[in-house]
Amino acid sequence: MKLFGSVTSPFVRRVRMLLADRDYELVPVNVYEPAGQQLLAQYSPVGRLPVLVDGDEVIWDSALICEYLNGEPEPLPSKKLLVLINEANDAGVTLFQFQKFGMGIDSTYAHNCQRRLRQILGYLNDYLLSNPAFAEAWQTPQISVYAMLDWLAFREVIEWRASYPQLLAFVERHQQRPEVLATDPRQG
Repeated sequence: MKLFGSVTSPFVRRVRMLLADRDYELVPVNVYEPAGQQLLAQYSPVGRLPVLVDGDEVIWDSALICEYLNGEPEPLPSKKLLVLINEANDAGVTLFQFQKFGMGIDSTYAHNCQRRLRQILGYLNDYLLSNPAFAEAWQTPQISVYAMLDWLAFREVIEWRASYPQLLAFVERHQQRPEVLATDPRQG
């Protein structure tokens, strides 16, 4: 099994955490370089990471990869949370790229991304408050929340820790898990 990805990507990290007890090869891909773009184009028509190759099966999109690895589809409530997490990740990645490439973070689009991100973080914070059992579990939705929140802190896209105490408590609860430590983007 091969996982094409970047050690800093929150989308790739959630898959890596699910693969923690399996034998696989991480194939690093830098999508900002032509060689990385060419390699990715061989496997992914959408040109995004991650991509999992398992024998003849090629799967792009972290949500599909997670379902494949879990051997069953996520129930609707989990899928709804995963959509929110993916939207937060997308908004965060957009803001990060605006910063990385010197594009105006004061644009209307950037402000919309910030608003969306804060709205989703607020929703997830309230969700944790009203669903304490969610914070105890460690499955795809929780792994995805953790990867997203830690990536936002790592890339300093938005300061969320002071405003969302339930999310902070969630991160603190899980930050010493072996698969979390092994996939920390600060180590790569």
